[in-house]
Amino acid sequence: MDRPLVWTPSLPSPLLGASLALPIAALSLGSGYLCGRWRLEGKLRANDTRKIFHFTIFTAAGVLQALWGTPAVNLLGGIVTLQIAWVLARGDGNVLFEGLARDEDRPHRGFYILLPFLATGAGGIVSSWLFGRASILGFLVTGWADAIAEPLGIRFGRHRYRVPSLRKGVSTQRSVEGSLGVLGASFVAALVGAKLAYPTGGLAAHAGAAALVAICATLVEAVSHHGTDNFTVQVSASGVAWWLLDGAVSVAG
Repeated sequence: MDRPLVWTPSLPSPLLGASLALPIAALSLGSGYLCGRWRLEGKLRANDTRKIFHFTIFTAAGVLQALWGTPAVNLLGGIVTLQIAWVLARGDGNVLFEGLARDEDRPHRGFYILLPFLATGAGGIVSSWLFGRASILGFLVTGWADAIAEPLGIRFGRHRYRVPSLRKGVSTQRSVEGSLGVLGASFVAALVGAKLAYPTGGLAAHAGAAALVAICATLVEAVSHHGTDNFTVQVSASGVAWWLLDGAVSVAG
């Protein structure tokens, strides 16, 4: 059965909410707690634990969108909103806060938890509203590419460039190596997302669209302000995917 080209954001039905609320809450809280414990125990750095949580939530959004549509993603957004609000209220030392807060963002660690979260929410709303099922590609590309880029850039980045920040005193750099990671991860994520969103499409069309989505996501991520790429990459990847794949579906139809 074909999915509608544009899904209007809506609340989940009582049955859907009752079925998914507990698993979503367990996933969000459980991944956040594990990330915090790994950070506090010195097993992983905040740059890694933050991206594990990021990867988990965006992947969940893509799967929920593919299976149950925007109402399920809105339920995820509502649950994560409550979690982030509690985390910010608790602040330094809280296990969930420490799993998400980077030391290099001092003295604005809380701000750089809140800003990417707001960017994520706004990007999800805009992508779902404007681009419908293509937003699946935006979710996965943003979740997978960003999760790969920062750890890769920290470990192997040798050719660095500075990106603008919205707060004075916070210096941010990205690397060419990290951007190449964005390119590769974006291609894989877009290919998976294309199959989920457009299951009747051919591999050649999916691969061609995934390559162009990946190039767009890489360029947009490279020039986005620190903390805003969850919005810019999400919307641009969804928009390019919609233009390529929904256009191809319309022509084929």
